[in-house]
Amino acid sequence: MKFQFKKILLVSVLLFCFLSTNFHMVLAHQGTTSSNQTIKNIAIILDSPEFYDSSFTNDVLNGFDLVNETYNMNYTVYALTNYSKSPITYYYNQTSTNHTELADNLVKTGQYDLIVFMGYELRREKKANFLPNRYPDTKFLYYDLSGQVPSHPKSSLGNNTAFFSFNESHVGFIAGTLTAEVISPQKIAMICTYRNSWPSDVSKPRPDPRSWQLITGFQSGVLRSTPEVELLIYYIDYFWEKWTDSDKAKELAEDLNKQDFDLIFSALQNNNTLGILEGFTENVVTVDSDRSIIDGTVPSVVKNNTKAILTLFEKFNQSVSNFPGNHTLGLEENVFYPSGWGNVTGIMEEIYTDVVINNIVIPTNIKHAENTPGFEIFAFLSIILYITISRRRKK
Repeated sequence: MKFQFKKILLVSVLLFCFLSTNFHMVLAHQGTTSSNQTIKNIAIILDSPEFYDSSFTNDVLNGFDLVNETYNMNYTVYALTNYSKSPITYYYNQTSTNHTELADNLVKTGQYDLIVFMGYELRREKKANFLPNRYPDTKFLYYDLSGQVPSHPKSSLGNNTAFFSFNESHVGFIAGTLTAEVISPQKIAMICTYRNSWPSDVSKPRPDPRSWQLITGFQSGVLRSTPEVELLIYYIDYFWEKWTDSDKAKELAEDLNKQDFDLIFSALQNNNTLGILEGFTENVVTVDSDRSIIDGTVPSVVKNNTKAILTLFEKFNQSVSNFPGNHTLGLEENVFYPSGWGNVTGIMEEIYTDVVINNIVIPTNIKHAENTPGFEIFAFLSIILYITISRRRKK
């Protein structure tokens, strides 16, 4: 009985923070600085706006506002625009550049102790340009990389580099569970960013890692509750094309409209998701967006960047040795919340209990849906997982 009470209490505390979407962490030492503090001035390089919903970016900057208030760290934002892939270029202040070149110039000014690359695409750079190796006295933080890191010799990674990610499989799992429980669709299309580097090799899908993690989690969440649902994966293009094309996403969504799909799960960047919303007339589930549209709120699973960033800098501020390495937040850290689903407190309780307390493993390497070979194996394993969970609940 005591054990059950402890589990209920833990879940209740987690949910209290989780469901507070306007959460602001107030620390006991707010307004003071640590004797170990080595960061005073921060340069934040923001990825091009088409990749992120404005709510995501605003939440990130709100987190840095609190870092400034709590630790007296100043920050300046350098917002990139007009992303182009081949070669990777952006614009800053109406001048063509890229994130590596911009960061290099910022380091040379001597003004900044920390350079923050905020955005998934900012991981792309050549080994020779890996700035942390060239400037060991400056700290570098790569934020929201979905577990991906820039290409570089890992053995030479110094103590001045931190990679910060969210577990996208957990994001997808929450979205899939809520989809099955709240919307109950029978036929779902999951849309990935791109299928492969080469269009001639369609038999071996190697899609974008972030997009794929989201879909693996989403499949798990859906099949956990409704193993009979029909799931199919679609891709908007190939890696070598310009894949920030909302018109192409809209065209695919319009085609799926004609195939009687009940719902689309968009595992895409913001610009392409907007195309899906425009082209599909039924339900669309997204991630990383907390927005309202004319006919209601789009169901989404959102990251609490404000909480995550403040927690991250609390850790950094306590000791310089806490800075380097890979930092990943998932369901255990309580940094995801549902937006646009209505009252889903009970479902969120089950998700936290199953994953955090009872340690149910969310698959991370699912590579098939009904329209790809090998899906039957995954479906069988998912049914076994579903039966196991159901039996435990009855007990």
